[in-house]
Amino acid sequence: MAVVNKIKRQLSKKPGVNWVELKKYDKKDGHAIFWVRTDGETTAALGEYLRQIEDVNIKVYRSDLFY
Repeated sequence: MAVVNKIKRQLSKKPGVNWVELKKYDKKDGHAIFWVRTDGETTAALGEYLRQIEDVNIKVYRSDLFY
């Protein structure tokens, strides 16, 4: 859970990130799903923000593509 908190804390400090919430965490597999709300211009930078967090494998899915 420490890594999950680290991701949430670091993301919420980034410019243009308005809100970060843990949606689901599977302790057994180590998988976490976050909802991240950003300014429109920040969406493109989200992948770069996530790459800056060490020791974490991350995939980004954009829900705005489905609406």
